[in-house]
Amino acid sequence: MAELRMTYQQYIDNPMGKKNAVFSQRDKLKATYSEKYDRVMLREVGKIEYALWWDKKNDKYYCQMKVPSETVSGFYYDTVVEFSTTNPAQKTETHLRNYAVRFFANDPAFMYTYFYVFWKNGMFINELLDRFPRSARKAPDEKNPYQVPGYVKSLYFMYLHMQARGLFTKSVYHANAKPYNKLALKRTIRNAEAVLEERHRLEQDQKAQKRAEKREQSKIARDRTIGKIDQAAATRQSRFSKQVGKVKTTKTTPISRRTGTVRSTKKR
Repeated sequence: MAELRMTYQQYIDNPMGKKNAVFSQRDKLKATYSEKYDRVMLREVGKIEYALWWDKKNDKYYCQMKVPSETVSGFYYDTVVEFSTTNPAQKTETHLRNYAVRFFANDPAFMYTYFYVFWKNGMFINELLDRFPRSARKAPDEKNPYQVPGYVKSLYFMYLHMQARGLFTKSVYHANAKPYNKLALKRTIRNAEAVLEERHRLEQDQKAQKRAEKREQSKIARDRTIGKIDQAAATRQSRFSKQVGKVKTTKTTPISRRTGTVRSTKKR
C-alpha cells in the first residue's frame, strides 16, 4: 500500500483520505464523539494527563496522552500522535496543523479494527510497533474487510483535548516538551495485550460492584416496604383499640337481688 499522509485535521474531517470524499456517517459520528468527549471530561473534572516530546534535530513533535475510557471509569489508554514534515515552509510555521501525522493507541478498537490498516498505510508510529502483539499484524477480515482507515474514539478525544489545550502550537512544545528519546517514550507505554487484560479485570470488578450495590439497594427498598407495612398494621391496630375502648357497657342487676324484692302473700 502507498503511504497515506494527512494532517490531524484531515483525519478528523475524513479518515479515509482525500480520494474518498463521500463519507456518509461523518457528521453524525463527529457529533457523537464530541458529545461523548464532553461527558468524559465532566467525569474527569476537565483533566487529562499528557506529556510532550520534541525531536529538535528531525523537527518532529510528539503528544502523548492518557485518554480516559468512556465505559470503564478510572481506566486510560496510551495514545500518541507524531507530527512531521519535509516541507521547509511548514517548518517555519508557528503551528502543527499542516504537519503529517502518525498514530499509536492501545484501545481495543484501534488494535483489532484499524491497527493493521494504519500500519500498512504508513500512519502508525513504527518505533512503537513492539508494543503490539504479532497476532495483530494481520488483515482484519471480519472487523474491517475493506481495510479502510476510520475514526478511532481515543484519537478523536485526543484531537479535541489538544484543541482545547492549545497543543497544536509549537511554542508550547519548545517551552514544555522533553527532548525526544525513543526508549524513554516506549518505557511509558504499556503493552497492548496487558492493557486489554487490565481493562477487562477492572471492567469485571466494576460490574460486580454495581451488582452488589443493586442488591443492597433492593434490600433497603424491601426493608422500607416491610417497615411501612408494619407501621400501617400498627396504626390500624391502634385505631381499633381506641374504638373498642369507647364502647359503653350496660350495668345489669343480679337475679338474686331482684328476686329478693318480691313480697309474699299470706293466706287467710
